[in-house]
Amino acid sequence: MLSDDVRLELTGIEVHDLEPELCLLVTPNGGQYRITAPTGEFRAWLARCDGTRTRAQLLSGMDPAYAEVLDVLAGDGSLRPAADLDGARNPAATTVLIAGTPELTVPLARILAPAGYARVETLSDIDGPFPADPADTVVVAAFTHPAYSELTALDAYCADRGLRLLPFRCERGQGVAGPAITPGGPGPDFADVLARRRSAALDPRVVDAFATAT
Repeated sequence: MLSDDVRLELTGIEVHDLEPELCLLVTPNGGQYRITAPTGEFRAWLARCDGTRTRAQLLSGMDPAYAEVLDVLAGDGSLRPAADLDGARNPAATTVLIAGTPELTVPLARILAPAGYARVETLSDIDGPFPADPADTVVVAAFTHPAYSELTALDAYCADRGLRLLPFRCERGQGVAGPAITPGGPGPDFADVLARRRSAALDPRVVDAFATAT
């Protein structure tokens, strides 16, 4: 469970009202949760999860069931400590290593190059020597396909070297960003994403096939 004094930030979720006191919350990683609460109140509460308030502040005066919502979203990866982004908020000290499909990585490098980062480079060989200081480095991976096997390998690469990882992939006609992964942090890694996909799949063999595809 996240600490009560940690500021929390929620990203990429969708909320669909089903009834006046029932809505469906959908996360970027495929999570779907039915929430029983006044929809207006719930939407207003979600808007407060913007990285400026702690867990204790978000739960103050709310129904105790909201604590479970925070824990579920943290496990899903769509809710994370705002402190996870502190390093990325200092571009001048940050090296960005880009990996993935050229159709996405080439324009991404062009966009990021003038953004004030210390370095923006392509990560072309995960078996080679590491080219930067891990504490000030973010790996951005962008793929035009689900890329389960590639992202699993990159996740292991980053975990071994203490690197932050921000994955993006295209799956079932949609772009899926995240979760932002910090080695040793409280949030999920890509293995957790695959585990959730597998448990929710009608046929887990489909997920296994994607995970082993090259």
